[in-house]
Parts: sequence; C-alpha cells; structure tokens
Amino acid sequence: MDRFRNILAVYGDDPGSDDVLVQAVGLARTSGAALSIVYPCEPPRPAKAVEEARRRLLRIVPGILQEGVADVATEVVVGTPHVEIIRKVMEDEHDLVIVGAESGRALRRVIFGNTAINLMLQCPSAVWVLKPGQSSPCANIVAALDLCGDSPDGDNLDDRILDLAASLAHAHEAHLHLVHFWQAEGQDDEMLRSEIRHKTRTQILDRNESTRRDAVNALLNGLPAAPGEPVIHLPRGRPHAQMTDLANRLSADLVVMGTTCRRGVSRLLAGNFSEAVLNGARCGVLVVKPVAFRTPVVPEHHDTPPSCAHMALRQAS
Repeated sequence: MDRFRNILAVYGDDPGSDDVLVQAVGLARTSGAALSIVYPCEPPRPAKAVEEARRRLLRIVPGILQEGVADVATEVVVGTPHVEIIRKVMEDEHDLVIVGAESGRALRRVIFGNTAINLMLQCPSAVWVLKPGQSSPCANIVAALDLCGDSPDGDNLDDRILDLAASLAHAHEAHLHLVHFWQAEGQDDEMLRSEIRHKTRTQILDRNESTRRDAVNALLNGLPAAPGEPVIHLPRGRPHAQMTDLANRLSADLVVMGTTCRRGVSRLLAGNFSEAVLNGARCGVLVVKPVAFRTPVVPEHHDTPPSCAHMALRQAS
C-alpha cells in the first residue's frame, strides 16, 4: 500500500494528540510514507513555551524511528494554527493531514472555527479528523459517494474518494462500505408525488435504485481487490437526515467524503454533515478535495494560492 507518500500529523497540548500520533505512525509505517509532525503555537506564546514544544517533539522522535518509520521530521509553527499548517502542506507537498477533533468543546465552538474544521474547509490536501480515542486500526471504513459525475476539468471526485477509502481499507485490513443517498429525479419524482398504483411506485423506486447501483459498480471497475468485497448501501433520502445513524449502525471508524461537488453529501460539509458526523457519530471523517480546489490561504512569499492540480503536477515532476 503506497497511496500516501508524505503525511503530516498535528500534535499539541490536546490529549487527543497522542491518538493522532499513533494513527499517523501506523499509517506511515504501513505505506512507507515520510512523516512530519507539527506543533502549532498560537501567539502570544512565550519563547520559553515554544522552545519546550520543540524539545517535546524531539523527545518523541526516537520512539517513532523504533516503530519503523524511517523518515521523520518535526517543526513548531507559530501563528494561526490552520493557516500555518496549510502553508506547511503547500510548502512540503503533504498528501494527508491527520488532526484531532477538539474534545470537550460545545457544539457551537466545534462548528464555528476550530483548527480541524478550518483544515477540512481550506486545506488543499486530504484531511483526516480523528475523534478522541480512535488511535486503533479502523475496522469499518465508509466511502460517501455523490455520483455527480465528472467535473468540467475531468476530475471525478468519487474516484478519488473511493481510491482513498480502498487504500485505507487495505492498510487497516478493514471492511469497506460504499454509501450513496439518492432520491428520484425529474419525471419519476413527479410521479412519486402523485396518486399512482403501488406496483408503479415500486417499479419507479426499483429502477432508480438499480441505476444508482450500476453507477457504484462502474466505479469499482479497475479498483484493486480489497480484503473483502465492498458492501454497497443505497438508502433513499437526504444524507443529513440519516448519515449519523447509518455510520453508527455500521460501527464506522471513518467516513471518507468529498467537498464542493454539485449535490448530496459533499455540499453539506460546512453545515449539517460535519455537525452530524463530528458530533453525532462515533467516528472521524476524512475529507477529499477536488483537483481544482484552491485554498484561500496564501503561501508565504507567494501572491496566489496553488490549486490541488498544481500541487499534483509539482509532485509528479
């Protein structure tokens, strides 16, 4: 499994940082990836405290090397945490950020502006927000598929979500669940809202579900064989009304989802979906960005923030 090449783990004062470190070390070892550990310090922070953070990072390096991760780097970043972390991602071309969800916070603070939420919304790389106590390997991984098709630039976000979820399932020897919430559209939707025979209603629903199942199976073509066959779930309805219950019912350890697609799960990232998963479900969430995603954070010494596509080109060169 070599999906990840350059992982960044966010370490700090929160007790959940130890869980982040365990997960990041295990994934870096399994995938043979380089691992960078950053300790964000938000000013005003005394110089003595910053130096102690550096020493704390250095003390954990020998144990990580003994765990079998050959390439380990540490750095204390001073400034607004999510901004400095995103700049680090752009500078060093990290393909995954692992960060802990802040525990013990009121819902309002979780939704409106902590480091994890800002990274989910603004970081150009994939971001894994780990729930407290989730340092053990994942047993059940859920990929939330939108089935919105290719974007104008040819990027199919579902392909990237599925690739990432399948890679993690390989790394953790986990069960992979594929979820797509659907509703009838167009004429079928109008007919379902009218007085029709039960048999006709059943035929419409069966036809729409079959179409979605075919689309999911088409995404599976060319996917490397998983430890077990992926299980497809096609609940009818809106995701914000069901996602939390479904994730808990599947004993999900992680939900992999996308952002800024045209409809469905991904559009709910900034509101209902993040609230449901990060606060209602017993699992973390991994957010995947489209290739054309552009972060609002401007790198140091640059005027224009790079897109995911630009970062991918630099990685390939």
